[in-house]
Amino acid sequence: CVETDTAGLSSPPTSLQQANLCGAAAFVFGAEDVGVPFEVAESCDELISIPTLGKGSLNISHAVALVLYERQRQLMAADGR
Repeated sequence: CVETDTAGLSSPPTSLQQANLCGAAAFVFGAEDVGVPFEVAESCDELISIPTLGKGSLNISHAVALVLYERQRQLMAADGR
């Protein structure tokens, strides 16, 4: 699960920069106004946060682009490219 507002969740999120995105994954993104529903976030294997400065949330298309870019960057680095 990718989330910017992580208040109230039982496990702390991993920042996008620290998350290992090289394995098999299904990403869950929430709506800009309400985020990922609590029940869904609690059922995810890992929570990933995208730190933002001065803004609580990102446009979902921006969040998806950041995560997919970081995943591709990590996969290329693991492959020696």
